[in-house]
Amino acid sequence: MPCNNGTAGACDEVIIPTVADKGSEDGIVLTLDHCKEILEQIDGVDFNYRILITMLQRTTTDRLYCERIRETYGNNHVYQSQIRFQAKPVKDAGFQSGILIDNQKANVARDYRELISEVMGEA
Repeated sequence: MPCNNGTAGACDEVIIPTVADKGSEDGIVLTLDHCKEILEQIDGVDFNYRILITMLQRTTTDRLYCERIRETYGNNHVYQSQIRFQAKPVKDAGFQSGILIDNQKANVARDYRELISEVMGEA
């Protein structure tokens, strides 16, 4: 996201990717603490953060994780878009030197296109 205060090379929003596994919630807290620690050294700088849930599978555990993250941080800090786990298209794009989001058949590619729309304010 472009920085509103005109600072070149800076941003005003941090995207924190997370997966539904042990330690991920602690990782979110550590990331936020680290960002705050750095920004305390810069007078007058504030930041927003959004959590992106990635590598999501259709399991009860993952569904409960998503609910817990939304309850803890609120919908305004968690992207509506979620990136599902779909290994084959990701690997295929890497081996073929392709771009994943150009794959019109892969659901994970659609997830990334939806995320881009959401980040750009088009969703």
